[in-house]
Amino acid sequence: MTTNSFPKLSIIIPTFRRKDYLKQAINSILQQNEESFEIIVVDDDPKSINGQWIDEMDDVRVLYHVNSNNSGPGYCRKFGLEMARAPYVIFMDDDDFYTDNNFFKKSLKLFSDVDESVAFIAFNAYTFDEETGSYSKSGSLNRQGLIERRLLLKKFMGGITKPKSTFTCVFKRLKLLESRVVDVKMLNDTVIYFRALTVGNAYFSSEYIGSYRLHKSNISKTLSADFIVENLNEKVAIAGLLPFSGMSAQNWLAKQAYVSIQYFYNENQSVENDQPIRRWLFNNNMYIRINIWCRLQINARKRNIKCLMERLDLQG
Repeated sequence: MTTNSFPKLSIIIPTFRRKDYLKQAINSILQQNEESFEIIVVDDDPKSINGQWIDEMDDVRVLYHVNSNNSGPGYCRKFGLEMARAPYVIFMDDDDFYTDNNFFKKSLKLFSDVDESVAFIAFNAYTFDEETGSYSKSGSLNRQGLIERRLLLKKFMGGITKPKSTFTCVFKRLKLLESRVVDVKMLNDTVIYFRALTVGNAYFSSEYIGSYRLHKSNISKTLSADFIVENLNEKVAIAGLLPFSGMSAQNWLAKQAYVSIQYFYNENQSVENDQPIRRWLFNNNMYIRINIWCRLQINARKRNIKCLMERLDLQG
């Protein structure tokens, strides 16, 4: 049995009916050369039996909680953050895994070297295509070193590549709490980055430390229009917390709202269930509607996005 009274890192893993993936994720953590950590598994399946084999591991660093109701990954992340005891936090999806056994040590060393203003450190990850068994470096970070929060907020996914997933990032827990991330209803990767950037800077490393798994049941392939609207509403809230205001904040919101909307249409073959998104657009001011419409028009490459533009009534 391994004991760990004062963890340096808390790794939060929401999970839902992915036993084999979860086992691989946990095992990749247990192979880390830094042993001062806790793994917080938040199981969103009330009928799950994962607790049985986790108990059999007999490792007190692995903490397990099963929700009484299915509450979604955002709730699981917040619950895990509230349980976390370490000064540094990682949000890991249950289908990803680490390949660099020195990742934790490297992260902690970097935090001791970088400026106190840094809210999180991000690393690269390979993309692992489960169907073909191939690995690639697609979507790698295109910047390294310290990145000032204003610059990263303005160029996030528009000049500066975002981290592939939060399992490649280590966050200062107190910075996240300062950003009031626990008050967020819909807590996904992008929202975590943005919240962290409202209170601190970022540091990007070029090293590859794990693998992001592509498979048929990736959450990104099943996102609903209602989920996207929750994401859009959170971006509205973040716009009010930005370190710049006025038209700069409006431009930021329009750009980031467009990213969410385009992503939905790129991942869905039909626009039959897009009414919540169109309602959200209509309920915003004319500047936001026209700005997003123009961005869609410039970048429309799929029929479903073109259909959306045809259906938009810019007069409200």
